[in-house]
Amino acid sequence: MNNRLLKYGTTAIVVAAAIVLWRTFTASALLYDTKGALLEDMTATSTRNVVASSTVPARLSIPALDINAPIQKVGLNANGAMSAPTKYSEVAWYMNGTIPGNKGSAVLAGHLDNGLGLAGVFKNLTKIKVGDEIYVKDSNGPLMKFSVNDIRTIDYNDIDGNLIFAPEDDKSLIRLITCGGKWMPERKTYDKRVVITAELAK
Repeated sequence: MNNRLLKYGTTAIVVAAAIVLWRTFTASALLYDTKGALLEDMTATSTRNVVASSTVPARLSIPALDINAPIQKVGLNANGAMSAPTKYSEVAWYMNGTIPGNKGSAVLAGHLDNGLGLAGVFKNLTKIKVGDEIYVKDSNGPLMKFSVNDIRTIDYNDIDGNLIFAPEDDKSLIRLITCGGKWMPERKTYDKRVVITAELAK
């Protein structure tokens, strides 16, 4: 009897673990892919803003939120959308777009959580305020300071690549993106997107 209970108990644990992993990876895959091809039409626009350089962003810091995280380089996933960071504690930079500090809109994304409550790097991003400072350190050492000038929460179905990737009056911008709102079990993602815009300090 005890062996049978142990067998069923072990099976239940394995099934539960599989469900957790499936939800986690599905949440990651759909974090930024709101319409199946969010970045597909914007790739050419953002790429035109890239200045040839061996410098890449290496670390992002937001003192007001106690964020200090490594930055990964990512491209597009199979759906034509920006790939999510592979680690919940790290930030992803869209490497086919603008380099932070150059003219244009450099896009950095991070997880809110893993869909199960485990905090991601941008768990507290909604607490940021206009005027807060964001620092990006590049691979060669220099530290760039940006100042937050816009905070938006956008419905999942209304996210627009032009808002995120398009340049803005010859400015040097970074845009931070994460999920927000309520979890949608049927879509395995959240119903909002948080977009923070910050301009390079002069």
